[in-house]
Amino acid sequence: EELKLRRAAELALENRYVTSAENVRRTLEMKAEQVEMFKQDQRTAVFNTIKAQRNEKFARDVTIKGTFGSNTVEPEFFAQFGASAR
Repeated sequence: EELKLRRAAELALENRYVTSAENVRRTLEMKAEQVEMFKQDQRTAVFNTIKAQRNEKFARDVTIKGTFGSNTVEPEFFAQFGASAR
C-alpha cells in the first residue's frame, strides 16, 4: 500500500515536471515566433522606406534636370573677368 502511494506520488511529480517543461518549451517557441515576426515586419518597413526614398529621388532628379538642365558654364561668365584672368 505504501509502495503504491509512493509510486503514485513519484508519477504525479514526474507528470508535473513534464507538463512544466512542455509549457516552458511552448512559451519559448511562441516568443521565438514573435521575434521572427517582428524582424520580418522591420525588414518590410525598411524595404518600403528605401523604396519610397528611391522613388522620391528619381522624381526629384527628373524635376531638377528639367528645371535646371545640364550644368554648363556660358562664355559670358568668363567674360566678366576680362582677358587678363586667363
